[in-house]
Amino acid sequence: MRDSLPYPYTENDAADYIHAMLSADENDTFAYAITVDDKAIGSIGAFRQSNIHRQTAELGYYLAEDYWGQGIKTDAIRQLCPQTQPGGDPGGFRAMLASASEI
Repeated sequence: MRDSLPYPYTENDAADYIHAMLSADENDTFAYAITVDDKAIGSIGAFRQSNIHRQTAELGYYLAEDYWGQGIKTDAIRQLCPQTQPGGDPGGFRAMLASASEI
């Protein structure tokens, strides 16, 4: 898990995150809410890297525990990947994983 993810995560943290994503470079940052029945249950994002890592994107997501094991994260990742590189070729992804006990 990244050091930049605050814990505990407050409403102000969420507002700061949304503001940062809305003002980010749309060619390098791809961030979306994960929704079910118009209810936000998580978020997913891919963030293009720079320099020698420019053909890769860091992938991150959060999904409320009540929705785990339903294929929702897999579907969200499948929808996100083609958007991260011209022609739909992501080049590669870098993901950092955290166990539930670290969240």
